[in-house]
Amino acid sequence: MNEIGVFSFQSIISSQKAVYLNPDDIDFEQKLYTIIQKNNNLPKNTTLISSQENLFEL
Repeated sequence: MNEIGVFSFQSIISSQKAVYLNPDDIDFEQKLYTIIQKNNNLPKNTTLISSQENLFEL
């Protein structure tokens, strides 16, 4: 979510039911992967798509 979401959902974030990750953060992908792994939403061998990749390229 963007910064408006941080303001709008402060109670959800502070109760740790959601997290805010700044997409411009140099460590964004690693932080996202860590959160996903912590919640066991992906198998351990799954890799994330780089935010730099164009998903619409053939």
